[in-house]
Amino acid sequence: MYQVWGWFSPLVALPLWTFFVLRTVWSIWTSEWAGIALFGGLALFVWLLHAGLFRGLLDIVRSRVRQMDILVEDNGTGAAAGVLIGRERWYLFLDGIVSIERCRDVWIVRHHSGHILWIPASAISDQQIETLRDCMRRGHTPEGMRAVIERGKRIEEITASERSR
Repeated sequence: MYQVWGWFSPLVALPLWTFFVLRTVWSIWTSEWAGIALFGGLALFVWLLHAGLFRGLLDIVRSRVRQMDILVEDNGTGAAAGVLIGRERWYLFLDGIVSIERCRDVWIVRHHSGHILWIPASAISDQQIETLRDCMRRGHTPEGMRAVIERGKRIEEITASERSR
């Protein structure tokens, strides 16, 4: 839902959810059963509708800083960044990068899937940033777009064959 509404989603969802939760608490305090059911149900509905937003906020509250290991590799399907989070490695194909910006001492890398990597400027060289920019530019060419589509088809075939087992 966040990708549909963009930046407007948290501005609506958070105050709305907060209002419904406060009204639910007030209804519990005053023993208004209809208010408990109505506002509690609406709070639950907003929570479920924007589950990703609330999970992300809880994750930020739980662990403000997360150490990651990023490994860039080219395995024949396109250059990918393997991001190690905990014990799992997640891959982001670098031709899906939509922007690379520097904000003070942090590089902000945005991916079309909605993932954002915040990389300290001290942890990445100018040559590595140029490599990321080259991959991003390649992904915006017609040939790069075709490669992305073909890779997506191959990944879908692999996923479908694994599900059928």
